[in-house]
Amino acid sequence: MKTSINTIKEMIRFKEWHLFLRTFIISFKIFFLCLLRKDHLLFSRLPKKRDTIPSDDVKDRIMRYVNLCMFLRKNVGMNNTCFVYSVLLCHMLRQAGFDARVNFGAKSIEIAKEDDIPFVGHCWLSIGNEKVNVPHQLLLKYP
Repeated sequence: MKTSINTIKEMIRFKEWHLFLRTFIISFKIFFLCLLRKDHLLFSRLPKKRDTIPSDDVKDRIMRYVNLCMFLRKNVGMNNTCFVYSVLLCHMLRQAGFDARVNFGAKSIEIAKEDDIPFVGHCWLSIGNEKVNVPHQLLLKYP
């Protein structure tokens, strides 16, 4: 009960309900495509980058709503992965006009041996030409 009260208090800070609903609807589309094992269709549905140059304030708002959406997904028992987070954030940022890309990578053999597993994959988001320091070797960037 206390968690749901805190969740409601947290949601009161978020005033842009249209952005929240759009984020949550896209989140559910991603969930159902992954559930149906049709996650390869996610990338064909990413919006094309717009020619407008949005402000950093827009990026911050989108990231705040995506993080809220991921928090709510976790509370209802949905699986949050780096893949879901990256695709959702990429979708929302590309709709707003950012040149967002999902990066796929893997840990190098030396690092993975320490964890006793042969291969560890990860995905993350990059915007434009920004460099992101992750302990994974980049394998693919999309779109």
